[in-house]
Amino acid sequence: MFSQSIDHLRLEWLINFYNKLTELKEILVISDEELNSIRNDLKMYQFSLKRIEFSKKQFRRNNLVKDFYAYGEKVEVQEALSDFDEMEVPDNVEPGIFRRISDYIEYLKSRPQFCRQIDQSLALFRFKVLFDISVTLEPQLQVFLDGGRPLIRLMNRKADSLDLYVDRKDGRGFVFLANYTLKDFIDTHPIPPSSSMVVWQYIATFKIGEDQVGNFSDPISINVQREHSANKDGNLAPGLF
Repeated sequence: MFSQSIDHLRLEWLINFYNKLTELKEILVISDEELNSIRNDLKMYQFSLKRIEFSKKQFRRNNLVKDFYAYGEKVEVQEALSDFDEMEVPDNVEPGIFRRISDYIEYLKSRPQFCRQIDQSLALFRFKVLFDISVTLEPQLQVFLDGGRPLIRLMNRKADSLDLYVDRKDGRGFVFLANYTLKDFIDTHPIPPSSSMVVWQYIATFKIGEDQVGNFSDPISINVQREHSANKDGNLAPGLF
């Protein structure tokens, strides 16, 4: 129903958080009032995302109607809009859902029953990434040569993946290079035939789901030199890289 944007990853986390709190109600001595508050926040956030989804469907539907009158071709409307009216909308939900959840987590952590297993069950490590995104969420990169090719290594893994950009000093500036899942990345781009050595520079930003989050990393640079291999006579022959 939803794309895996950061908003919907947050919704998945909130659903898990509420369900786990229900299971841990007696252990953590959680009141019905506390659970109802979390549930209402969850339902309101879910309703807000549903409104966005509804507006997208309505936009597509309106375009189909426009094309029908413009081109005279019969169109089939396959998307139902009635499910929007069936959503439960809680009353009296104040703004600041994420802040309330953050404060409540700190309250839970102060309870004597709280332990590492509960922390893991509630997936609080994901909360820090999904909800408390700040200027500190920034990739830290290292680059060195591996077989003559630049190897980019991420030193702090705090998200789902990484968008990597490169500046090859060709007048284009930083351009997108790759999205990868936080493992080492080897840049196999060939050196221009007119150069024996180039300086390439890299920056990156984290992604959660489909969304870029936090700050870009500091740029890192590396000198890349064309490799030469020896031919059968022992003389240096032009390399391919």
